[in-house]
Amino acid sequence: MFSNFLGDQAQNIIGILENLYLDNIANNDNLAWLNFVVDIGTTFFWTGYVGRDVQLNLQNNNPDVYVYEFTYYSGADSHKLFPGWQPVTHGAETSFVFMGWDPSDVGTGKINMSDIDIAFFFGESWTNFAKTGKPTTDGSWKPATSAINNTAYYEIGWSSGARPAYRNKDQFQFNEILPNLLGGEFPRDIPDYNNGTRTGCQPTFVQGTVDPHHCYTVFNTAKNQTDATYYCSKYFITPFKLGLKNINNASENSELLSYLNSNSLGKTCTKSYIGLYSKNSKWIWQNGNGTYYNWDSGYPSSDPTATCVVINSSNGKWQNQACSLPQCYICEAVIG
Repeated sequence: MFSNFLGDQAQNIIGILENLYLDNIANNDNLAWLNFVVDIGTTFFWTGYVGRDVQLNLQNNNPDVYVYEFTYYSGADSHKLFPGWQPVTHGAETSFVFMGWDPSDVGTGKINMSDIDIAFFFGESWTNFAKTGKPTTDGSWKPATSAINNTAYYEIGWSSGARPAYRNKDQFQFNEILPNLLGGEFPRDIPDYNNGTRTGCQPTFVQGTVDPHHCYTVFNTAKNQTDATYYCSKYFITPFKLGLKNINNASENSELLSYLNSNSLGKTCTKSYIGLYSKNSKWIWQNGNGTYYNWDSGYPSSDPTATCVVINSSNGKWQNQACSLPQCYICEAVIG
């Protein structure tokens, strides 16, 4: 099924995914290969979308995102058994959330006190979140972090606790490997322009107040300028011009600086690529022919390799640097 879906890149993608999940695994290690298939399917149908949803929430300036992974194996929910592996199926936690058990189940051994403790944890966490916006009173369950391949989460299992890097191999597969090989976002995000009209900004983009025709958003997964430009152009299927952010005047620059210092992702960036670059010793904007500049003290430097430009989040000033340096970046769509 996956081979048909991936088309002529199937063998390349499967080979890379084998290296990602099955490094130095023997061909006859059947359990490892079973885990591999499960991991791929889990990413395609669940965890890849969870990571993307976390990122979209943070881009929309919602910092109260808490991720968990349920790894608790118990007889309270039915599971398939494999020698050396006790998989926990998607949705297994519903048995503990709704506690559809008979009191006699404790006496018969179908459920035990550990099961009840897990159920109490769910009830307490959900209640805490409803009351305070935080699932744990001691702060042990950390909110999701901004890096999509390295976000914090809470493991609910036999050894519960805060963990780094939620399904990071899945996120790397879903957001880096497949988009690069398939030539775009996976899956492609198709925005609804207000029921098809040429007004409004696509999801996660902010509409400019100085110029409402400019929609923009920041990404804090550092890329070099070339990759950032490509990512901006491929992020949405859109009839509008997409690229790195153009800044036409001081008011737009001030608006952008305020956005960077108030947005959850923007706060993690010290410098971000904008759409200004040098060509034949002339500074050119990707989406236009603007003449506004806001150079930081000592810039632009005379370094011949420093042909790309970043905005400094601390003061809104611009600096030129080598295009190969990975930085945050600001994408812009010009609409209407």
